[in-house]
Amino acid sequence: MALALRPGYRALLQAFGTTVAFGMLLQPAIAEEQVQKIQVTGSAIKRIASEGALPVQSISASEIKKTGATNVAELLQNLPAMQGFTNAAANVGSGNVGYSSASLHNLGDSRTLVLLNGKRLATFAGQTFIGGSSGVNLNSIPIAAVERVEVLTDGASAIYGTDAVAGVVNFILKSNYQGLDASISYNAPEAGGAEEKRISVSGGFGDIEQDRFNVLLTYSHTENDPLAAADRKNFAVPPSQGYYNFTGTDGQIYRLRPSSGRGNPANATITWYNPDPSLPDDEHYISQTFNPSVRAGNPCPAKHVQSGTSCRYIYPYDLEIYPEQKQDAFTGSVQFKVNENHTLFADMLYSKHIMTSNIAPPPGEVPLTVGDPIWNTYIQPYLRTVPAGYDIVDAVAPWRISDAGPRRTKGTTEAIHFSGGSKGVIAGWDYSAAFTHSENKWQEELLSGYLYNDDLNALISSGALNPFGPAGSNKAALQSALASGVWKKGTAVLDAVEVRGSKEIAQLPAGGLMLGLGLDWKREADKYEPNGLAQGTLRGGQFPDFATDVPFDVSRDSYGLFSELIAPVVKNLEVSGALRYDNYSDVGGTTNYKVGARWQALNNLLFRTSFNTGFRAPRPAQTQNITQLYGVTANPYDCPYSDSRAVYCKPPGTQYPLYTGGSSELKPEESKQFSFGIRFEPTSWASVGADYWNVSIKNTFGTISEEEVAADYEGAWGTSIRTDLYTDPQTGKPILAWYTPLKNLGERKAQGVDYDVTLGSRYSFGRILSSFKGTWMLSDKQQTEIGGEYYQIVGIYNNILRQVALRHQFQWANTLSMADWDHRLTMNYKHGYYESRDGAVTGDVIQPAGCDGDSSPFCKATYKVKEYVTFDWQTTYRTPVKGLDVTGGILNIFDANPPFSLNGGTGQAVGYNPQVADPRGRTYYLQAGYKFK
Repeated sequence: MALALRPGYRALLQAFGTTVAFGMLLQPAIAEEQVQKIQVTGSAIKRIASEGALPVQSISASEIKKTGATNVAELLQNLPAMQGFTNAAANVGSGNVGYSSASLHNLGDSRTLVLLNGKRLATFAGQTFIGGSSGVNLNSIPIAAVERVEVLTDGASAIYGTDAVAGVVNFILKSNYQGLDASISYNAPEAGGAEEKRISVSGGFGDIEQDRFNVLLTYSHTENDPLAAADRKNFAVPPSQGYYNFTGTDGQIYRLRPSSGRGNPANATITWYNPDPSLPDDEHYISQTFNPSVRAGNPCPAKHVQSGTSCRYIYPYDLEIYPEQKQDAFTGSVQFKVNENHTLFADMLYSKHIMTSNIAPPPGEVPLTVGDPIWNTYIQPYLRTVPAGYDIVDAVAPWRISDAGPRRTKGTTEAIHFSGGSKGVIAGWDYSAAFTHSENKWQEELLSGYLYNDDLNALISSGALNPFGPAGSNKAALQSALASGVWKKGTAVLDAVEVRGSKEIAQLPAGGLMLGLGLDWKREADKYEPNGLAQGTLRGGQFPDFATDVPFDVSRDSYGLFSELIAPVVKNLEVSGALRYDNYSDVGGTTNYKVGARWQALNNLLFRTSFNTGFRAPRPAQTQNITQLYGVTANPYDCPYSDSRAVYCKPPGTQYPLYTGGSSELKPEESKQFSFGIRFEPTSWASVGADYWNVSIKNTFGTISEEEVAADYEGAWGTSIRTDLYTDPQTGKPILAWYTPLKNLGERKAQGVDYDVTLGSRYSFGRILSSFKGTWMLSDKQQTEIGGEYYQIVGIYNNILRQVALRHQFQWANTLSMADWDHRLTMNYKHGYYESRDGAVTGDVIQPAGCDGDSSPFCKATYKVKEYVTFDWQTTYRTPVKGLDVTGGILNIFDANPPFSLNGGTGQAVGYNPQVADPRGRTYYLQAGYKFK
């Protein structure tokens, strides 16, 4: 039996929705008419709900409302067990416009399985061929249609197959609803920007028990306004001097300088070379960088800061840190009860999500021609004198082409999902048979700020463009070179057939022996269609982000067979086991198992444990032998070589082309998981629980980091640094390129504790409930090569992995219910962490006086990022108008700024980490809902 709770407390916990659903304490004396069998997330066996004991967190519709979340991504990503996800802010400039994801225990979105009514969804169609953004896009699921969310924080590959290594998130949509309701909400940050408006309507008719059918339809529309970094000057952009001052852990004051040497007007970089073999290696080249306008006595323009005789462009001033978004979503649910034993069902979803992202104008290096009018006017008068024997071998103008406008892209995602079948009882077996068709369609459209390479080169060659002219002087000429329209699109399709059944096959002395069986078949197809611009063949490709994308159209079939057994050994002791075999047409077969036990030591004390294996298969595209340009390095670099190889270098302090590729040799990941949990209810108004979890994954796949390449330039020559991949479209010369293909990297080991404490009491003035939930990460360490060093990321931002795992996250929610009023105060806590940044590599951490006795101003600094603590308030009033509820609230009551950070995580954020902190600040919201019945 499950733990016992008094009926009043059970109802209260259901109202607040923050309990762990199936390991918690339900009243055993349930009336017969209330008992029904359900299928719990993480199990294939239908059981009475009060018997379950899995570590499943259930969030009800009422609890969703109390969080103040306005979309499912925000709802999930605020859970303490969630880390390592992609959110809206991280989309800006990241190349996966429109994608938001779930990631349990920091293990990644591709290891967290997301279901809709227990059925798989197609993955995000904008995923990269090396597996980036390959989870389910949460932006496709409308929060208005969600009845509850079940989060299984334990591995479940033995039940669901691939992708369930970290756990499962199951969205249960509304069903069997009669009536009509509508809601409207409005969110507005106090400092402006990022406003949100949402409306939703739900209507249903027919009672499945009385009328033998039910039809339910929902529609929702949401709009989000953008937020510019310049509108959060207190943290998202540096002060007017162009840098942040910060104190390192060594007590010294450093500067973080988020700026670029590509300015407007342009700087100029001239390189001379002397082939004399008698010269030392570091004296073959001489270079000079200056800004002709500054040399002529002019100050650097707005959004720039002077550095020596150059101007550096402060790019955060032109970034968006929260993108513009729109979503329209329809859901439908139809049920028809054929007879007492069989019910036909169909679930449908259509959603369209549009996200517009804005980053700085295009940067690049424009070639200069010795002796032409521009050279004679802007370069020749300011050239330094060099010794005899040195000749000019390279001359470029690092230029921010502001007259082309900001780089704006629009990502559109459409989700189409259908699942239909039959469920009921056959010969004593609870069964479910279903067919699922799920599609995700994505496209990216260029709106402004992107140019055709050939057209730009023609303008430069003709002299129509002057990179050293004032702002606005090139705008008219650039119009003919602007690129626009859809340049990338993709489609992900999933077709699946699934049959499951469960029944009690024997009666043991301690209870019924339960058996579950099932089989499924899936076909997954991924298609990527870049146009000629993205492939680099149309009008010379795109500037500044020249691409050589490779189209692909790949698919695979798989089938799985699984069984599950639950046996009561003695009274209050239950053991379970599950076994699953999967076979994939591209990576072969795998067998995984799960064993578990649950012991009800006392009526108010429960222990549970499990051990299971899991796996994650590569996406079909990842096993293809494809090599393509994948953008540029995250960091700028000086030339890594001082010998003859320097001819392949770009100007100092610039980013280099980054290539990657798939591999037919890629092996699936294999994992082992262990968990142990305890739940204790000392009184009817108090509950406490904790679950320790441990995950070990081998054969993790990914790409090596650019920092590893930079750590050993000589070892990387010819393998990870190559000259045969990239030719600069402006200068026509080969350029060094970083090459980091997919491979199996080694192991990852993580462990931690999920816990919760719930206390409540009734007083003369009302009821109080206090719920404290958190996750404590004990360890998360990874290898970047098989047999190599482990990198710990708990409490430490790792520059090689570009990841951090917060040591501790928790939410403390306190609710006071009084007659028609509910008041809730929530504390949200995220632990601080350490990070470091090497200015010698990134070019943006400096100490003007030099570092540790070295004359170079570029330093390596270590910094302690402070914890992020916010408080939210919500009040709900059930008005005298029947069916009308009004809710108002404040997110981030005390307007806490995101803590300063040297590394912005993913995306292009500067000065803070958007995966840790919310840039919107204090936000007011108002919601109203009315039920027409």
